[in-house]
Formats: sequence, structure tokens, C-alpha cells
Amino acid sequence: MRVLIVTASTGQGHVSAARALQQAFARAGPQVSCAVLDACSNRLIRSAAATYNLVLRCRPLWMRPYFAAVHLLRVDRVGAWLTSRWAREIFRSQRPTFVVSVHPMLNFAITSTALRLGVTMPYAVVLTDPYPPFWRGWADPQATVTVVASQAARDQLIRWGVPEGRITIGGMPIGSAYRRAAAAGDRAEIRERLGLQPDRFTLLVHAGSAGRPSTLRVMRELGSATALHASIQVVFAAGRHPALAAQIARLELPFPVKLLDWQEDLSVLLDAVDATFTKPGGLSVYEAIAKGVPVLVDACEGVMPQERGLAAWLETARIGWKVRRPAEVVRILGQTSSAEWQAMQARARTSVSGDAGTIAAGLLDLAAGATETRPQALPTLHP
Repeated sequence: MRVLIVTASTGQGHVSAARALQQAFARAGPQVSCAVLDACSNRLIRSAAATYNLVLRCRPLWMRPYFAAVHLLRVDRVGAWLTSRWAREIFRSQRPTFVVSVHPMLNFAITSTALRLGVTMPYAVVLTDPYPPFWRGWADPQATVTVVASQAARDQLIRWGVPEGRITIGGMPIGSAYRRAAAAGDRAEIRERLGLQPDRFTLLVHAGSAGRPSTLRVMRELGSATALHASIQVVFAAGRHPALAAQIARLELPFPVKLLDWQEDLSVLLDAVDATFTKPGGLSVYEAIAKGVPVLVDACEGVMPQERGLAAWLETARIGWKVRRPAEVVRILGQTSSAEWQAMQARARTSVSGDAGTIAAGLLDLAAGATETRPQALPTLHP
């Protein structure tokens, strides 16, 4: 079986999902070959992705008109027409027997190209946005199966015309390593390796691929919070932003700080921390809560439309906070008791069902048994 995973480098989440699924398919054995196609290899798609990534680096509120315009103009359909020749060549060169998409802007291109070529094969869409509102391009009625992480996502896709029987709640495509929490001894060893103290409350401040300036403001607030200095320490992931890392280094903070650059895999790092301050991206949040790490969602400059549902769910499920001002991080760390943190960490771990491994296994079963006339559905992991 030749599996082709289709993604695009618009934000890190889609790339992480594709990588996690590829690793999961590889574990199925030599009878399955799996390749990942980054659609940004196409010049037109690469230009569109650059525009999107530029908006990502701006204030989240700037995403609102962009989000509305994409929906109004049905950019996914326009893009499918403009890249149709390139898509045909991909099908002919790769000759996949099963296609998996983890990006909302590519789905119509896949189904329309397969139809023009007369190709019949199972085709799956795996959402990286767990809660609506999200991109309408995720809704493809022609997909053999669409995998979502929540009932709310399933309901939204049904309203957009996806047949109910072709949607399954299968979880988020996070790497299987995020479902395994470290033992107490391993946790202490990781902290020692990072140069951290064993008994302090440890906060991961993740600047992300955009190098959010709010993370610098949070560190300054923590530096001014004298009541916390004896009890906290921070791991600061500056990403690919040496200038931001240099600013953090110059703060001379009165508590231990471990400064890191870009981290491809956070699974081990999350074992060392008690909470994280990060953006409400689907993959980054689910990777954290699967490890039992509560999330302080960065809403200091607003929340992008496609992330509003997840940010709201974290507060409703009592496994995180929406932080609107950097000073709120100080309040949360100062006022939340150890018992409350432990209860929140337990709720976080039990809130995640499914991962890239379980999704890939279900998709392989589907591909093996799918027929042209009666596409099968994956088993639902949770209601």
C-alpha cells in the first residue's frame, strides 16, 4: 500500500501532524510505504502560504478579515483549478493507493484531480483544528472518511454537507510519545539534564514559530513578581528567533531560566514542566494536555478565529486559562494551589482520546476493506 500524506507549511501544526502520521504508518510494517508531500513545493501554493504565514506573525486580530475572505471567495476551489496540472503530475508520479490530507486548503484539489483522472481510492481528511469555527475547506463530502477530535467539529461538518456516516471522532494526530507521561525518576533526570532545580514549579513559555512578543512581556512580569521568585523556574523556547532569545538573556531574571531555540519534538520537554504558556494551536495544545500539562493560552493580542473554539473549550473543561494580559500569568501561578494543579493535570490527561498511532491504524483498516461503492467508517473512539 502506498500512502501519500498531503500537507502545507502554513504554521507548524500541519507539518507536525503529517510527520506524526508518517511515523505511525511506518510502524505498520514493510507492506506500507508512506511519503509526505508538502504542497508548498508548488510555486503558487508557496506564495499563498507565505501570505498566510505573514498574517500569522502579525496581531491575531488581523486574521479575521483574512479568514472571512478565504471563506467568501472559496480559495480552496480557486486554488484547485489553478494548480490542477501540477496535482495531476503528483498523482501520476506518486501513484498512491491511499491519500491522507491534514490541510484544509488541499482537499478539493485532491478529489477533483482524482475524479478527472478516473482514480478510485480511499481518501481521508484528518483535521488539525479540534473545535469550530475552522476553515470550511475541511468539509469535503467526497472524502471516504473525515477524522475529527470533537463532537462539535463533527456537527459543524455535517452542517456543511459532509455525510454523517463518513465522519468519525478519532482524536488529534499527535505523536504517540505525547500519550506517555514520564515516571517521577525520569522527570527528575530530565530537569537535571536541563540544569533545572527538582522541586520548583516549572513553566514552559513557548514563543512558537512566530516568536510572539507577548512571551517577552510575560517574562518581565514574572521578573517583577517577587513573591514567586523562590518557587518558580522557566523553560523559554524562543524558536527560530535569536533576537528574542537575546532579549530574554538580558533580563537577568531572579529565578532559574533555561533558554532553548527551536524544538522539533516537545514530548521530553513537556515531561519536565508543570504548565505551559503558548498559543491555542490545535497540535501544540493537545500535545501539552496529553502529557498532563495545563495550558495558559496566549490571548494577549487576541485569538485567531480558527483557534477561538479550542481556547474556550480549555476554560470550560478546566484544564487551562485564556490569558488576556501578561500580568494574569503571575496571578494564576500565585493563586492556584498544588491540589488544584494536580486536579487540572489529571483532567488534562484524561481529556485526550486517540493519537496519530490510533488514527493511522484505523485508516489502514479502512483502506484495506474499502470498496468503491461502500466506503467504511473508522470506529469512533469517544462520543
